[in-house]
Amino acid sequence: MYLPFVDHLLVELETRLMQGHGRFCAQKLLPLKIQNDGLPRESINDVYQAIQACLDVDETIFVRECERWRMWWTDATLAVNRPAAPASLAESITLASKALYPSIRHCLTLLMVMPVSTATAERSFSVMRRVKTYLRSTMGTERLSGLGLMNVYRDREISAERVVDKFANQQNRRLAFVFKV
Repeated sequence: MYLPFVDHLLVELETRLMQGHGRFCAQKLLPLKIQNDGLPRESINDVYQAIQACLDVDETIFVRECERWRMWWTDATLAVNRPAAPASLAESITLASKALYPSIRHCLTLLMVMPVSTATAERSFSVMRRVKTYLRSTMGTERLSGLGLMNVYRDREISAERVVDKFANQQNRRLAFVFKV
């Protein structure tokens, strides 16, 4: 029983973590990758095939746009006018102009919003299962989501004074939480 379980575990790890998924091939459009590896036509085709459903342009327009993008980041004559290659994806998106590179910008935006894993979503469901017990079944949704967020982000430091001040300043109360001098 042990060996089949370990075999299944290894196969799952291999398929989920080690194999590249097509949705992440848009990383080939990052300026640092282009400057280091170039952007061959096969990579452009791979990116287009993976993100084709989300784009509004056909393949020839996308290829021309990618070639302009590659020239911008690799041509030595354009090095005077261009900024340094950005280190982050967010900076890369800001440098991809909406007018010149709309498809590149769209691909980078899709890459940015893609979850790396589903661990956060699964963690939030298990937190909700623990928080919403039988005794708390009459709890409202706002309090439930607040307690769930506090449980998920328990490593954050919460200042009790700031919480009381915010609560006290929301509306007039009979009990004086904040003393005005």
